[in-house]
Parts: sequence; C-alpha cells; structure tokens
Amino acid sequence: MVGLLVAGITAAKLKHPVWGVILCALAAAIKVPPGSGRLCRVGLAGHGPAPAPAAATVGHRRADRGAVLGALSMVSGLGWGWVANLATPGTVRSWVAPATGVGMAISGLAHAFGLNLSLGGVLSVTRVLGLAAAAAAAVYLLLVSDRIGTLKALGLSLLLFVVLGPVVQPWYLTWGLILLAPTATGKIRNLIIVLSIVSPFIGLRRQGAPVGPHPR
Repeated sequence: MVGLLVAGITAAKLKHPVWGVILCALAAAIKVPPGSGRLCRVGLAGHGPAPAPAAATVGHRRADRGAVLGALSMVSGLGWGWVANLATPGTVRSWVAPATGVGMAISGLAHAFGLNLSLGGVLSVTRVLGLAAAAAAAVYLLLVSDRIGTLKALGLSLLLFVVLGPVVQPWYLTWGLILLAPTATGKIRNLIIVLSIVSPFIGLRRQGAPVGPHPR
C-alpha cells in the first residue's frame, strides 16, 4: 500500500496526474487507512500557488479515484463486498490507541461509580471524535501544504489518522514515517526516531501471558 502511495505521489509530482490517481486508487484498494483518499488528493492537488486552486482540484480527483476503484471492483469480480471488511480493524480494543483507551477508561470509571454505560457505545463516540480531530488536522495540513511541503503534510496526516484511529498497529506507523523520512529535520526527525524505536514494541505480550481464551 505504501509503495503504491509513494509511486502515485511521485507520478503526480512528475506531472502525470492520471497515473497518480490510478496508483493512489490501487493503494486504497489494498489498505484504506481513514482519510487516505484525502491524503492522496493532497499529493495530487498540491501543485497550485495557493491552497484555493489545490482545493478546487479535489472534487475531480475524488471522482477519478472512485471510477478506478469501481472498475477494479467489477473486473476482479469481487464487487463492493470488500467495503464491509474495512471496519474489521475496529473490532480490536487496545489501550495503545488513545481514542480506544480513553473510551475504555471512561466506561470503566462509569461502572465503578455505578453508571451503566455500554462500552461499545462509549467507544463509538470516542473513536468518532478521534477521527474527526484527525480529519480537521488533515484539512488544515491540506491548506498549508504549499508552505510546509506536500510530503510533510501527507506524512503528518497519515500519522494523525493512525494515532487517533480506532486501533494502532506497529506497521500502521510506517505509512506516515516513510513519507516524512525525506523531509526529516528538527522535531520531525526526532519524532521519526522515537516512533521507529517504540513501534516494534507495540502489542508485545508479556512472557507467559495467555494468547487465547482462558481455559475452562
């Protein structure tokens, strides 16, 4: 997914927007991180001298990417059934993801005080708020992408969607880190180093911890 995304952004930068749309659409067909469509459009639209012309291109890229995904779904014979599987990662509940961890903490505290709050309902709210915050940040990064650089805007947006998403897996962080690496200076460089060191240990179990259901 990351390889196709990088190839699509590179094609767009080399003034081949059609190939850029196709490659980004193929990347989204492999793995669709929240907001990946917006991120692809940032890379494909971020050529204007000001944010307004770049934003005006967004609608056209969205239609083109949708056409590519539609054609791919039909040619493969899978149809649109794969869309239902996009919510599969959300079934994982881990404290590593802040939006999920906060929801679990709120639910636990509520039960401790005798309040009957559904964990599923609380998680739905906190996860939506997390994704909304990431989307708002991505919009801001889109508007300032000409000033801070397209790759930096893309990389930071992907990291925000991962960190504020329903679940954080170690390999999810590479989506943003790979795009940020070429622009790594100052605090961004330090961020890449810290995340590169920490990410391999995310999700590691303690020695002897059960990996399946408890025996009866």
